[in-house]
Amino acid sequence: MNIWKGKRGFTLLEVLIVVAIIIIIAAIATPRFTGVAEKGKEARAKGDLRVLQTAVESFILNVNELPTSANVATKLEGADPNIVSDYAAFADPFASGTAAQAYNYNSSTSGGKKLYFFASRGKDASFQAAFSGANVNCASPACDDVVVTNAKLTST
Repeated sequence: MNIWKGKRGFTLLEVLIVVAIIIIIAAIATPRFTGVAEKGKEARAKGDLRVLQTAVESFILNVNELPTSANVATKLEGADPNIVSDYAAFADPFASGTAAQAYNYNSSTSGGKKLYFFASRGKDASFQAAFSGANVNCASPACDDVVVTNAKLTST
């Protein structure tokens, strides 16, 4: 005895109801996941920059010298104690393209103080942070760079 006799499948109305339910569930879930990738990149940048900041502070304390933009990788990789063994592994997650790009590092001396900052490009993928005397300035209406510094961080 065949219990499926006379039934050929789902009606159009049943299929439309299932599709409507799936669309409603997707509409509810989608806003929860927007921006998750950006938050992940920002968290990675903050973590990386804190490690680099610790390495520079340790280097300054042990050698009494401030690495320059040109030699920061060499100085940190060769420092004792060694906190950063592979500087190139610290790639900016906001950099565009497939090639790994380093964080922005800049150093300065102001009033006898050794100042530095590391910055990530932020969501707009461009560096905006720069030294302004003894301060690090993010000079745009919405500076989205992730910055660590031993100077005063200001915005305009």
